[in-house]
Amino acid sequence: MAKEIALIEREQYINTIAEDYILKGVDNPTKIAKELGIQRKDAVAMIAEWRAAANNGEVRERAAELLYEMDQSYKQIIKELYNAHAEAESAKDAANILKTIADVIAKRQEVIQRTGLYDDAAIGDELAL
Repeated sequence: MAKEIALIEREQYINTIAEDYILKGVDNPTKIAKELGIQRKDAVAMIAEWRAAANNGEVRERAAELLYEMDQSYKQIIKELYNAHAEAESAKDAANILKTIADVIAKRQEVIQRTGLYDDAAIGDELAL
């Protein structure tokens, strides 16, 4: 029974590493290990295991789903920031909100770039259009 729990916990750690770190562009095993309270060697092994499994269609499907959810969240945040900009009462507030919008868009682009989507020629062509 203890072995099953260890396997379940390992799977949960791998899912957490994928969802909260790798798909968000963080792949530093030292940072991940420290934040999750696990040994670095375990984090390295779990990252490698996830990447090996990422060639599996099911994992790619889930990763694409999570990336889509993240993109939609960024879209909503940007929309709300533009609404706040429209309602800004001072030029200083409006300028600060525009800077925040630029920062959020830059972060969104960084995450997408780290996932390797911009390396895909078809997506690059689609974005160019």
